Amino acid sequence: MRIPKIVAVVPLLLSWGCATTPPSPRVGLDTTMGVGATAVMLEDALPLGRPVYVGDEDLFEKGLLGQSQRIGDVDVVTIDPRLDELTRVMVLIHEYAHFLVWESGGDSGHGDDWGREYARVFRVWTGAE
Repeated sequence: MRIPKIVAVVPLLLSWGCATTPPSPRVGLDTTMGVGATAVMLEDALPLGRPVYVGDEDLFEKGLLGQSQRIGDVDVVTIDPRLDELTRVMVLIHEYAHFLVWESGGDSGHGDDWGREYARVFRVWTGAE
């Protein structure tokens, strides 16, 4: 399987200018924070044992908005590039929750473990945690 075009790398391995470190602590909901900055913020607040690559891939034919995969020694999130930036951030939050479940040895579905992790990631993104 090919690795998609990279738009953000967590931890930030290269300074591409697409990701900036958000203010800490976050106050309120910042809907202007893009995918790159959100990826960096999530890795800082909820670190994984593997790098996470975030890329674009046309997923329309698969009926998906985004997808999470483990490829080799990295976790890869692909997001359909036709989505607006806020929706892309929501997809990243959804997929990051899968990585947290996998990191703890849980299953890959949308069960209770995933729901708890999704809620935790969302609270971090909103500044509630």
